[in-house]
Amino acid sequence: MTEHRPTFERHLQTSIAAVLVGLVGWIGISITDMAGTQARLEERIATLQRDVDKLTSLVDGGVLPQTRLALESLSGRIDRHDDLLDTIWPRLREMKERVQAIESKDAPRWQH
Repeated sequence: MTEHRPTFERHLQTSIAAVLVGLVGWIGISITDMAGTQARLEERIATLQRDVDKLTSLVDGGVLPQTRLALESLSGRIDRHDDLLDTIWPRLREMKERVQAIESKDAPRWQH
């Protein structure tokens, strides 16, 4: 019986070593995957930082306030034109009615 024990112990040690090697391999693969994920995240953060810097330069450079002022100016012009159209439409309707009235009076004259 003493001969079987060292063989059993060697098989047990081999099994434990195989499990440990598997765990070390799995940990290594996990760390490699995490490193790749971290590299992608760092690149995304760098891209976002560049975008934020561009937007900040636009705001600091006055481009956005100038655009806002231009839009407000255009909005005011549109409002003034709408007011003008509101006064023109009734006059156009009145002129159309006059033309139709004149045409209806002259219609028998032109029919031969």
